[in-house]
Amino acid sequence: MFFIANLILKGSGNGMILLLNFKLKRLARLLYGQGHNLIVLAEKKVRPR
Repeated sequence: MFFIANLILKGSGNGMILLLNFKLKRLARLLYGQGHNLIVLAEKKVRPR
């Protein structure tokens, strides 16, 4: 029982790391995108065209 659980954990461990990595990348991209938008807005307010 323990051995099987250990195998499943090891197998899903790699899957979890990949999933976590993917989610972190997506989150980082989202945050970066929002930050970029904020910077653009701030620049427009500072330097009105």
